[in-house]
Amino acid sequence: EATTEAGPIRKIKDVAEKALLEAVKNTKKAQGRRNLARAQHQVFVLEEDHAQAAKAQAQVTERDAEVAAGNAQVQSALRALAAFESEFPEVMAHVPERALPRELLPVWRGAGALEELFPQREKLPGGGRHSTYRCREGGGECV
Repeated sequence: EATTEAGPIRKIKDVAEKALLEAVKNTKKAQGRRNLARAQHQVFVLEEDHAQAAKAQAQVTERDAEVAAGNAQVQSALRALAAFESEFPEVMAHVPERALPRELLPVWRGAGALEELFPQREKLPGGGRHSTYRCREGGGECV
């Protein structure tokens, strides 16, 4: 009985792996387009071409939204793939932080910069070696 279920489950797992890899690829492309838009914006700012700078800023905002959507797609694909861990432990090879507790997968954000992941950020006071930020997205808040 278990062997008859393994084939379809493996196929679904393979689809989930492909979805994750595609989401990562799309997100990296979006990050590249966003970086290009930011560079173009900076050129117009330095040239004091305010009309072009405003258009370029609109492009940066669009690209930021694409990156955020890509990050959400990666998160969703990662959670879908992690559901197969009990039967296929090798799927967790796609998680860069292999020691990450599985309970943290829903909130794991990968190696993205805070400005890519959260539209609202506030640096908290403190004199430590590392900065701490309060980040907001939608109705949620993280520190």
